Amino acid sequence: MPVPVSATWICGICGRYANVLLTHAHLDHVAGLPMLVDCIFAENLDTPLTVYARRETLDAIRAHIFNWVIWPDFAALPTPENPVLRYRECNPGDTVTVGHRDFHAIDVAHTVPSIGFTVQNSGGVFAVSGDTKTNQTLWPVLNGCDDLRALVIEVSFPDESAALADAAGHYCPSTLVRDLGNLRHRPGHLADRYETRRGRDDLPPGLRRAAPSASSPCCHGA
Repeated sequence: MPVPVSATWICGICGRYANVLLTHAHLDHVAGLPMLVDCIFAENLDTPLTVYARRETLDAIRAHIFNWVIWPDFAALPTPENPVLRYRECNPGDTVTVGHRDFHAIDVAHTVPSIGFTVQNSGGVFAVSGDTKTNQTLWPVLNGCDDLRALVIEVSFPDESAALADAAGHYCPSTLVRDLGNLRHRPGHLADRYETRRGRDDLPPGLRRAAPSASSPCCHGA
């Protein structure tokens, strides 16, 4: 069965195991989770959906979503002993193995407790920052990855809204360019939402230099 997951999640499907790794508790990152669990419940899967997230994120979705007010508590359905939804803590520094991939959680700087991930298998490492602004925790971990192939970092605001970006816990192009200076090696592919939304020509020069062009061979199939 195709599993309708949000693009803001890293999701692994291994056989009949469904695993979701959440970066944080904001609505745009968890809004699809209730319907996903409901869909799996309707299919009567023998294997539950396992949600990995840091403790604060799990506490938030338990208290504010799966609380019998907004949505049923699927961690108790069909029975507390055999629920369709299970929670597993994945705090900064932890590594979760799903199939042949290792997901390593990295603390990042947002308005709520958040994590990014490095994802490693035999083909190398790619990294996803999750929502973050300038931080001192992501880059040392990336510098420790010997085979970093791809780096996905969100940029939610233009430079004209730099103060708002900082208050909201997000990068803007100039702050990302500054932090990319902390990266000691160049991954095969740098991608950002700002380029996707606005087009490469609208990127500031520093970010255009940091990211390969859309025609670069390393950009295809990522």
